[in-house]
Amino acid sequence: MRFIRWPNLVLIILFLLIFDHVVVGFAVRMTGLETRLDDLTRVLLVLDVLIVTVFGYAVNDLRDRTTDSVNRPDRLLVKRPDLESKIRGMVIFLAGMGFVLSLLLAYLLDRLAWIWIYPLVLFLLDQYAKRGKHWGFAGNALVSFLIAALPSLWIIAESDVFVTLIDQYPQQGADLLELMLGFGGLMFLTNLVREMVKDVEDLQGDQQIRSKTLPAVIGVSGTKGFVVVGLILTTLVQFGLVWVLPRSLVLSGFSMLVFLVLLILMRWVQMPSFDMKARRVSNGLKLLMLIGLMELFFLPSTLG
Repeated sequence: MRFIRWPNLVLIILFLLIFDHVVVGFAVRMTGLETRLDDLTRVLLVLDVLIVTVFGYAVNDLRDRTTDSVNRPDRLLVKRPDLESKIRGMVIFLAGMGFVLSLLLAYLLDRLAWIWIYPLVLFLLDQYAKRGKHWGFAGNALVSFLIAALPSLWIIAESDVFVTLIDQYPQQGADLLELMLGFGGLMFLTNLVREMVKDVEDLQGDQQIRSKTLPAVIGVSGTKGFVVVGLILTTLVQFGLVWVLPRSLVLSGFSMLVFLVLLILMRWVQMPSFDMKARRVSNGLKLLMLIGLMELFFLPSTLG
């Protein structure tokens, strides 16, 4: 269970279901159209996302055994190198199973023109596992973009509903677009900051392979500056969401909680012992993601 990072998978499932309930649900209620995603295809789409996610974790663990032996000695392949062949077999199985699911979904949803997304994402994840430590900031940005782009799968599946909403209700369509861009920005920035913080955690092992991560290139002090800028941008995007969305007690309460966590994280990052507290900051960012999910879940009344 630790090998597949089950807490991360739970966060992904929650986000996808909440996005479907809040954003797609709002568009459906406004337009009166039926969704293309039924119970079966919705489950298959979530499962396909999870398969791709576990594929990414597995190929990373296969490539990062040298650094993990220093940074994360509790990783499965560090403790059990004899499992390498089985993990490689699992990676091949997951890739094949995910492709079959993607093809089935594209057929059932009449979206065969978008089937290229699956092999492209697998290729990017494999290249990131192979060369990501030498891509530095660009590698962090790529992973963060792939995570932030997850809702686009639902938008593609339900494109008829969104096109109708924008055509018939331009104001509500614009409001929903601002909401999606705002939360997409928060997802991207939060994950980007967390990737940089994790690079600080992994600095000792990364130096052994001469990686190009920010801490390895510009040092921990320089990376702190990038992390602070990322947290400030996250704060500004949250302010933007509060500004464009209709005022509500729920939104105000969650916004105050988000700002409080961001303030605490900013304080931790600026402390002289940031490199020793990197894991605490990383966990704090994961808490921030969970608060963001709760904020999104309680937005339907605000949207209405």
